[in-house]
Amino acid sequence: MNKPSKGKISRSLSFQIGLLYSFLAAVNITFFSVMIFENQAELIKDKFILESNMLASKLATEIETEISSKNYVVDNDTIKTIVESNAGNIKYISIVEAPPVNTDPLKKDNKKTESQEGKPEELKVLYTYDKTEEKKNYINQDFLKKSKQLQNDSINTSKYIKEADTEDMKIRLLFPFKGQGDFEVKLLFNVQEKERVDVKNGKNIFIYTFIDLKSIDELRYKLWLQIITALIWGIVFHTLFAIYVYRVIFIRVGILKQSSDKMGEGDLHTRAKWKFSRGDELDDLGQSFNFMAEKIESNVKEIQDKARKIEEDSKVITRLNAEINQELEIGKEVQELFLSKKVKYKAFKLAISYRPMREVSGDIYHFFKFPKHKNSPRSYSAFFFADASGHGVSAALVTVVMVMSIDAIVKESFHPGYVIRKLSEMMSNRLQASFFATAVFFLINDKGDVYVSNAGHNAPIVYRPSTGDMRFIKSSGPPLGMSEDHPYKTERIKTQAGDKIFIYSDGLTESPNETEEQFSEERVIELIKTNIDKPNNEVLEILAEKLDEFKIEYRDDVSMLLLEIPE
Repeated sequence: MNKPSKGKISRSLSFQIGLLYSFLAAVNITFFSVMIFENQAELIKDKFILESNMLASKLATEIETEISSKNYVVDNDTIKTIVESNAGNIKYISIVEAPPVNTDPLKKDNKKTESQEGKPEELKVLYTYDKTEEKKNYINQDFLKKSKQLQNDSINTSKYIKEADTEDMKIRLLFPFKGQGDFEVKLLFNVQEKERVDVKNGKNIFIYTFIDLKSIDELRYKLWLQIITALIWGIVFHTLFAIYVYRVIFIRVGILKQSSDKMGEGDLHTRAKWKFSRGDELDDLGQSFNFMAEKIESNVKEIQDKARKIEEDSKVITRLNAEINQELEIGKEVQELFLSKKVKYKAFKLAISYRPMREVSGDIYHFFKFPKHKNSPRSYSAFFFADASGHGVSAALVTVVMVMSIDAIVKESFHPGYVIRKLSEMMSNRLQASFFATAVFFLINDKGDVYVSNAGHNAPIVYRPSTGDMRFIKSSGPPLGMSEDHPYKTERIKTQAGDKIFIYSDGLTESPNETEEQFSEERVIELIKTNIDKPNNEVLEILAEKLDEFKIEYRDDVSMLLLEIPE
């Protein structure tokens, strides 16, 4: 089987659904991961702010309590006590000194300070307590500059300044050394281990520290673990679901397609094979496919058997047809033996058109000559023309019977009425009214006298070219074989040299065209009148040609005789 092309794969249902499912799965996983992250991050941020406020307030209270408990004397032990009480959160404390500020907004001093002259104010670090692992400078000068807010008692009511950094989850705190009432804060510790500094007034002395909330870091770490876990589980779940859908649906669909392709290639034994244990729509479809395949295989086998039988019968029919055609050819040759030769009747300028619908014909003509003898002072010529009912073999056999019978009858008498009556009687007795035939018998003597008897045949036409007169010889009785004792009349016609007699079968006038219009007697008469001056053979050829142009098919034998009364 040929491998599917890339274009065919991209158009396959499984590929399109898989692509759409992958896209939706990615959107789904991303959407829920982002939602979880944003919600949890917001909760962590809120928790961080809440804990930072609580810790800052707690630390401010502890610092104030610790300093006040030592009569506002701060030394190394004081700082150590503060750190150890918050060992989990505080690892760094600095004591900084800020330049004094003018706390009286109404007081004017024309003397400019260095800061006013454009030089930056300096924050002096007096003491540092560092228990961090990095041992780096954690001083944030921008944050420490906010110390001015705490130095201005008139506008500041806060005990400290807090800055919460939500990026690195650190809280920066700035606490002033402020006494209660008239008390003063004293700093008693070594600065850089070189000298002892005693500060009488602690208004511009501050404690700077930062708190790194480990619990918040752990929450952030857990959040990332949750996001990664959710991503992994989402991918695993969607992958497992995709595998499940593929195994449950697309494998069976693929089996159905492969089975259909094999059946299309002619393998009628193929079937869709799986366990059929689910009882779902695809199982029903597979069983329906197998049932259909069995029916198709059975029907094709039956058709093939019938085709073989037809082929065998066709061979028999072909052989029989060949035999029948051979027999018909023999029948045609035999029938032609009964047709008189026109050579002996040159004086009548006899023209004949004989067109059987099949190999043999139901039309027949036969000629006779009766010379003078002692009982008949004149010589006679006789023309017999008949059209048996039907066509083909049965009609041809009837014509043979008629010719053989008429040969016997004319030996008794060649009087037209007698010949027709005896022939009708013979056919009625022998054929028992199963077949009949129309017939006409002409008897012409050497003076040009014509005697004729018509048994249900189309009226022969006697035409006189010199005057244009036309006479029709009508029937004097029923067709042959329909009556045993009907007295057929003999009609005498006085003719003259050059007169023409036209005899024809009904296959000429009754042949239809595509609209079922018949060729008709009127059309025949018009053609005869138009072409009567032409030779007899040419007249019949014109009639046959016009008939071929007119008719859609032959439905009967077509025969025509045209003769001329000799001088």
